[in-house]
Amino acid sequence: MKFGVMVGQHGFSYHDIKEVCAACEQMGYTHFWLVDHFMPYNQSVDTRAPMLECWSTLSALSVEFKKIRLGPLVTCASYRNPSLLAKICATVDQISQGRLELGIGAGWFKEEFERFGFPFDEFDVRVKKLEEAVQIIKAMWSKEEATFEGLFYRVKNALCYPKPVQRFPKIWIGAEKNKMLKVAAKLADNWNFASDINRYTLEEYAKKVEIFEKHCKELGKNPASIEKSVLTKLFIAESAESLRSKASKMGIKINSHPALTGTPDECTKTLEAYEDLGVSHFVFAIEHKRSLSELELFSKLVMPSF
Repeated sequence: MKFGVMVGQHGFSYHDIKEVCAACEQMGYTHFWLVDHFMPYNQSVDTRAPMLECWSTLSALSVEFKKIRLGPLVTCASYRNPSLLAKICATVDQISQGRLELGIGAGWFKEEFERFGFPFDEFDVRVKKLEEAVQIIKAMWSKEEATFEGLFYRVKNALCYPKPVQRFPKIWIGAEKNKMLKVAAKLADNWNFASDINRYTLEEYAKKVEIFEKHCKELGKNPASIEKSVLTKLFIAESAESLRSKASKMGIKINSHPALTGTPDECTKTLEAYEDLGVSHFVFAIEHKRSLSELELFSKLVMPSF
């Protein structure tokens, strides 16, 4: 199993993001992610808090760091023309010397769509746009000239040179609902599931896995050929007593908290249960630099078991 960290960059300066990324690389995390939002999406955060644009920042990080893999979790397919996004991805992969991971989804934040002038289509339309976008991106990465005629997007003899350093950067599709799970089964290299954001338990996630694998089989694909990843938060302490004290100070009810929660041994057992369901990547979402102490504890006492 591999582990990564996602920064919800509202309130973070570039120096802050760089500091967190450096710490994650040093601690042995495999991948580092940013969110693709133009404004804070957490209602507890001031809407005027600083929010660096995702792809510009990833481009800078790809120069600063030489080992950790980088990407958006997830970029919104409706925010950029797919042929432009294919070029952006190829450029970042070139700059990073083959370390891009492309997380992509249909988008959900209605207020952001409206404030920035993007049409917030019905869910089915956003899903179809995502599906067409991924097909165009793959075609532009792999063909000398890409031509695609869809309901929403069209390209004719589109060029993408230089190609990505990787023949195909891995595409992570964020999916929860049935129609999105089907798109992930059809087009993803990695199905990403936001467990903590949607407050899903392990048992509820297992039901999603069943649906996803059914879609794979209906498409004639081996479910094991698509990696599974889970995005969640991390709430860890060295002992049960420390965990209770920490939870009390933060107003968290441990038993109902959907994050990866517990002592190192408890977190290890939970991860093993996810591993039994085929999960090969865990990504921890952080919103404060103070989370680095938890990430360090996890890297020292849990990661070596995997």
